[in-house]
Amino acid sequence: MARSETLFFWIAVALYLASSVVYIGAFAFRRPRWLGLALRLALVGFAAHSGTIVARWVATGHPPVMRDYENAVAGAWVIVALYVALCYRYRWLRGLGLPLVPLAMLMLGYGLLSNPRLEPLTPAYKSFWLAVHVVFAWFAYSGYVVATGLAVLYLLRRRQPGLVGMANGEAGSANVGAGRFAIGDWRLGGRRLPAGELLDELSYRLVTFGFLADAVMLVAGSIWASRLWGSYWAWDPVETWSLISWLTYAVYLHVRVTLRWRGERMAWFAIAALSTVIVSFWGVNYVAGTLHSFRSI
Repeated sequence: MARSETLFFWIAVALYLASSVVYIGAFAFRRPRWLGLALRLALVGFAAHSGTIVARWVATGHPPVMRDYENAVAGAWVIVALYVALCYRYRWLRGLGLPLVPLAMLMLGYGLLSNPRLEPLTPAYKSFWLAVHVVFAWFAYSGYVVATGLAVLYLLRRRQPGLVGMANGEAGSANVGAGRFAIGDWRLGGRRLPAGELLDELSYRLVTFGFLADAVMLVAGSIWASRLWGSYWAWDPVETWSLISWLTYAVYLHVRVTLRWRGERMAWFAIAALSTVIVSFWGVNYVAGTLHSFRSI
């Protein structure tokens, strides 16, 4: 790691850690007002995180698409960016940082343990299809992760309704002392939805976004694999688990659209489905041999 990258990296980790502690405290001690501080810490951490990526890009001369470290840092950045965008649109969604900011911090830690050495692009990575594959992987996984975060927030709202609304005037009347907010309606696509229904709908839309990006990732990856290894599909463990993940979310969309599942059932489904993403992204490299090891190509 370059010196500037190291500086930005540790500032981002420290601020994400501080933000995570405040988020956890806000939910544990029922202090909704702490969520604003947690978001501000996360925003400054996101700025440092952005600086980490820029410093890495300048030092290596290529975007962060190589190996575990760069994929973890860039993937975490997309997750936080999507969270920030949602908070800009719906300010009362600050509580979404409870699952997402600690996850981003852990992803940075995972990347750091994966030998973040500086190196130029190897021949295997000098491919347009590789760039498409990696970028859409970031989109797909960030969509799935944030959808799961919304599902977690939906379940927490059922048990702690006061911690979804944020501040006086933003979501109707507030009773801060009791940790309870009367959440008003919110607009989505010209419709007015109760906050709980909006969480459910946003989670579904992000799964749809992730599912479509996942499909592009699989196709682009197959084209890249054909040019690199001479086969579009080899039933490699990472390929297999990526397909399992995509099919799992296809089932999610099927039951949502055809069986009209809503609410708590879909929230638990989204949480369970994310386990397939975790296995394909992190788990397979440690339990099975794979052509997709970022350490070997």
